[in-house]
Amino acid sequence: MYGFSAALAVPATLGGALTLLYLWRRNLPVCMLLHAIVDGTMLLVVPAFSHAHGG
Repeated sequence: MYGFSAALAVPATLGGALTLLYLWRRNLPVCMLLHAIVDGTMLLVVPAFSHAHGG
């Protein structure tokens, strides 16, 4: 067992929200697009923003 980490709270919440969205709307391409947008934001925008502000 791996245990719980606070770093898993954001991905778990996002995964739960995307799952609920899929179950509600039954539209997989929209969920995939939202997942890509969030991943792109986390991989590109957030590091660039923190680097620009001395983080």
